[in-house]
Amino acid sequence: MKNIYIIGPNKELRGGISTVINQIINAKSINERYKIKDIATRTNNKVIDYINSIIRVLRIEQGSIAHIHMASNGSFFRKALIISLIKRKSKIVIHMHGGYFYDFYSNSNWLIKKYIKYTLMCSEKIICVSSSIKYNVIKIIGNSDKVIIIYNSVKQNSNKIELSNKQNILLFMGKIIEYKGVFDLLKAIKSIKDELLKLNWKLYIAGDGECEKVINYLERYQLQNVVVLLGWISGKKKKKYYRNQKF
Repeated sequence: MKNIYIIGPNKELRGGISTVINQIINAKSINERYKIKDIATRTNNKVIDYINSIIRVLRIEQGSIAHIHMASNGSFFRKALIISLIKRKSKIVIHMHGGYFYDFYSNSNWLIKKYIKYTLMCSEKIICVSSSIKYNVIKIIGNSDKVIIIYNSVKQNSNKIELSNKQNILLFMGKIIEYKGVFDLLKAIKSIKDELLKLNWKLYIAGDGECEKVINYLERYQLQNVVVLLGWISGKKKKKYYRNQKF
């Protein structure tokens, strides 16, 4: 049975990449065909964990598959070093996350741009989670044969959540960051604030990220009566808000 090493952030961390890693690790169909091993490059002790991940990477067996989860900035450079260490003994599959990778590439100097292209070209395949990311990766490497799309999956659940029609709630749940559209949503809420108050509607924002920026925005435009920042929620509390929202 061939080994697949999943290399990325710790599966216990919050966020989309860790969710994808957990789905792969727990997928029965994959585990029946491959031996899955995960190597965490980042947890709360960033430097120590990265050093430990390098030690584990150096022990990867010849002929194995390295499934490397990558985003922009620091994530790219951490994974690029790992790729340079194992490219001669492992088949490399890059799983590209994050919509800002092309901005990261475009804003880099010519030398970093060459390094980014070289690193991506070391892979057998590049998995992108959206068509826009695929388009931008092809613009960087100039080779469409390497690039495929696998959308983020949703776990099937036989348990039904009964929706309540009693509360006028809009719900945003995800990473609180510019490219997710949360601040565009806040601008829209600001423009119809009075109407929302009259109709007793509220926006609830759940997630982590640029929470301080959201708080400042709410205070600046006095939106505290129509917008509630929940922060990170999970488990029963998460289901509760799914159940009570209308949109």
